[in-house]
Amino acid sequence: MAPGEYNFIASAGRIVLLDPKFHSSLFTVKVTEGMITPVRVEAKCLSEKKSVGKIEFEGSLNIILGKQIPVTSNENTIALFKDLLKDRDWTVRFYAARILGEIGDPNTVELLIDALKDDIWEVKMQAGFSLMKFKDVRDVRIVDLITAALIEGSKENNLGQMSNAARLLGEIGDERAIEPLERCLDQKYDPLYRDNTIRRAKTKCSDALKKIRQRLNK
Repeated sequence: MAPGEYNFIASAGRIVLLDPKFHSSLFTVKVTEGMITPVRVEAKCLSEKKSVGKIEFEGSLNIILGKQIPVTSNENTIALFKDLLKDRDWTVRFYAARILGEIGDPNTVELLIDALKDDIWEVKMQAGFSLMKFKDVRDVRIVDLITAALIEGSKENNLGQMSNAARLLGEIGDERAIEPLERCLDQKYDPLYRDNTIRRAKTKCSDALKKIRQRLNK
């Protein structure tokens, strides 16, 4: 996105496109090269009225624009992102992990390792991809946490988590991941998944195994 001012619309409601009582708000965000502008959208349900055949909601919609943050490495920026990685909104934590990867400061590695323990799989996988920007990614904690995410994804039929964890383990290339990846290939998955979805997930595991074995054979 080129620098400049952009208008956005945030909407919230029971069914935004069909509910005539949805709330909508127009706001402007200034885009500056090398800067991040945090935007928080808070939608609240204030009351709920039930009648025959329908439910009516009354609510509020608030747009909160934060101060622009420089995408540079300094103590203040790192301290800010440390707080953002603990935000109650998982999307904030997700983008905090992503931006830390773009900043590329080795001092943020510990923050990203902690983010691998997040309850939301998208956040921990993004933390993993951000860690791939650094050289020493075969830290035993990184390998163990991503392997745990792989096993968890396999057991809980979360093929998105399993696929991304497999991809990360392939990039890391640590031989400790071989056995868990092989187990994922042998696992039987929920028949509710389409065959091609399961096939894509297993392909990620087999590709990861190939990369690890190629590295070991060099």
